[in-house]
Amino acid sequence: MSVLVYGTKGVPVLAFPSKSTRFDDWEKNGMVDSIESLLEAGKIQLFTVGSVDDESWLCENGIDVWRTARQESYYRYIVEDVIPFIRKINKSKKLPIATGVEMGANQAAVVFLRRPDIFQALIAMSGIYDARYFFGNYIDHDLYENAPERFLENMAPDHEYIKLYNQRKMIFCVGQGSQEFDGVRALKNLERIFITKSINAWCDYWGYDVSHSWDWWMKQISYFLPKVLEPEKTVTVSAEIAEEKTEKKDEKKAQKEVKETTVTRASKEIKESKEVKESKESKDVKAIVKDAKAKKQEAAPKDSKIRL
Repeated sequence: MSVLVYGTKGVPVLAFPSKSTRFDDWEKNGMVDSIESLLEAGKIQLFTVGSVDDESWLCENGIDVWRTARQESYYRYIVEDVIPFIRKINKSKKLPIATGVEMGANQAAVVFLRRPDIFQALIAMSGIYDARYFFGNYIDHDLYENAPERFLENMAPDHEYIKLYNQRKMIFCVGQGSQEFDGVRALKNLERIFITKSINAWCDYWGYDVSHSWDWWMKQISYFLPKVLEPEKTVTVSAEIAEEKTEKKDEKKAQKEVKETTVTRASKEIKESKEVKESKESKDVKAIVKDAKAKKQEAAPKDSKIRL
C-alpha cells in the first residue's frame, strides 16, 4: 500500500479515505487544499493512506469471517507499519492525529479507540459506527475488536484506556442533512456510551442543511483541526484560571483573618471596658457603703456613765 506525505514538519496527521479506498482520496477531493495554510506554516504534516474497505466493510457478498479477518489485518498494518513510518519521517516526536471521512471516519475511530496510547487526537466526520449496518447480526472476535460500539459498551469502568481517552481530544461530527440519517443514529448511540462510561468526547451535530459531501467535510476539517493543535493554549488558560482562583481564595482568607482579628480586638476592648466599668462601679459601691456606715456611727447616741 502507498502512503502520501504532504508538508515537511509539524504535528503528524494520519488521514483515512472515504469509501473510494484510495490513498490520494483527500488530494483529489479538495481536503488537502482546505488545510494548505496549516501545511505551509509547518503546523502539520499530512499522511494519507488507502484502505481495504471494499474487501471488508463494503464487501456484501463476501464470506463474513474472511471480511472481518481482512479488516483486522488492515488495522495491524496501520499500527505495525504506518505508525512506525510516520515516526521515521516526522521529526516532531509528537503523537499523530487520526482523522477520516465516511468509512475513513470508522477506520480513524477504530485505531484511535483501540490504541489511544499512540494517538493524541481524533477527528471523525460522517462515520457509521455500527457493525450491524455492514454485517447484520454476524459477530466474531475480529469484528468485535473493530466495532467501537461493542467493545466500549463492555469496557470496565476502571479500564486504563478510559483515563487515556480523557487525556486526549476526541471529536465526532455529522451533519443532519441528506444521507446523514444513519450517521446521526450511530453517533447518538456512541455518545450514549461515552456518557455512561464518563468518557469526554465532543459529538457535534451540524445543521439540517449539512449533507454527506466533500464540501462540508472540507469546512469541518478546517474548523476542527486548528482546535486540536492548540493544547498549550488550553493549558495556559487553565493555569490562568487556577491562578486566579488561588488569588481569590488567598484574598478571601486574608479578609477573613482581618475580620476575625478585628472582631477579636473589639471583643477584647469591650471586655476590658466592661471590667473597668465593673471595677469603677464596685469602688463606687464600696465608697457609698463606707460613707453610710460612717454616717450611721455619727448619728448613734453616745453611752452615758451612771454614777451610783
